Amino acid sequence: MIEFQSFCAPVSEAHRRQAEKAWQTVNTSDYLFMDLPLNKKHLKSSQNLVAELRRKGQQLVVVGMGGSSAGARAAVDFFGDQVPMGTIQFWDNTDEDSLNWRFSRLAENAQFLFVSKSGQTIEVLALFSWLEKKLKEHGKFDPARLHVLTEDRPSQLLALAQTYGLRVDFWPMGLSGRFSVLSEVGLVPMLFAGIPVEQVLVGAQWSLRQVSLVRELVALSLASFERNEWLTVFWGYSDFVGGFGDWLVQLWSESLGKRWTRHNSPAPRVSTPLFCRGSSDQHSLLQQFVEGAKDKWIIALDFGPIRAGGDSAFKGASNGQSVVPTAPLSLMSALKRVSLTELLQAQSESVLGALEQIGVSTAQMRMSARTPEALGALLQLMLMWTVTLGEALEINPGDQPGVELGKKILTQRLAGC
Repeated sequence: MIEFQSFCAPVSEAHRRQAEKAWQTVNTSDYLFMDLPLNKKHLKSSQNLVAELRRKGQQLVVVGMGGSSAGARAAVDFFGDQVPMGTIQFWDNTDEDSLNWRFSRLAENAQFLFVSKSGQTIEVLALFSWLEKKLKEHGKFDPARLHVLTEDRPSQLLALAQTYGLRVDFWPMGLSGRFSVLSEVGLVPMLFAGIPVEQVLVGAQWSLRQVSLVRELVALSLASFERNEWLTVFWGYSDFVGGFGDWLVQLWSESLGKRWTRHNSPAPRVSTPLFCRGSSDQHSLLQQFVEGAKDKWIIALDFGPIRAGGDSAFKGASNGQSVVPTAPLSLMSALKRVSLTELLQAQSESVLGALEQIGVSTAQMRMSARTPEALGALLQLMLMWTVTLGEALEINPGDQPGVELGKKILTQRLAGC
């Protein structure tokens, strides 16, 4: 379902032992996201809520920030060509110009789902207030169109829901936002969009069995940090993985970018994630990757079979052969013989081969096809990889003190207004 091939120097046994120890910690700890692929309770409650949403309308607006919406958006984007246009929107920014434009194009019976783990997310509360005002101005305010997903504890959002008599579904207690994609937080938008969630969960269950792969990914990451590669580049060769890239950047950054270890000592440095897009970024960032500092680990994410044999992603590049005909007529003749899909795959392999040849660390992650099972496998695998890497570094991958500091400063500024 997912294959990973590394073109870096072999990892040391010390890194493998470190990864093994970290996995044992994850496997024996209370990481709630590890139970989600097998827990039918979240699927049933999601189906119940979606049934009500669909009885009331054929359009859903998800209002949530960060992990409250990024995973769901990643899933919907993954099947962007199969979800009817306008079925679902994600409001995750307080840009009023954009919101006014979106509001003007809403369906008459659009439903709104306000998602916030804490129920105190400033942007979600602000968007609730803004939407209430807009709907009242247009004579369309109906509390039955508003729904809330939050933790079962006192909060501003829960108080609003109680005031207006809104339906409230509860966020699984103790589950961090960025790890919530396979709970109601992600399943409800997926189901509303028509994504076969049961198959997504089957794919996630596949990843639960890929312990050796997770340990190898963690060991490769540790080796990358030891080589002083401080930019981990995920290069998606499909337009349908852009949302996944946004989700992954948040997952990696918030889980691994820490100042202190669990023992209150300075945390080790980790890489900054960057997501690139297909052939487009070959005409922008590639120049810096090729001639800039060799401080990057570049991982291509695409679809199709792994090229068998050898230690190079693209034989032509490693053998010093030209991968593009030099004469214009022969180039056009070659292009007529290949599909755009074959061209995109060749571009991915050519870039990896060129980077490998000049000493840039590379790898390739491939899914056999863009299926619900592949989506579930990819999401769960990245969760397991990131959290296990955090444990290997002896940091807490579940907290986000840097984000909380920003929220505190914002609250203080608003209080002074």
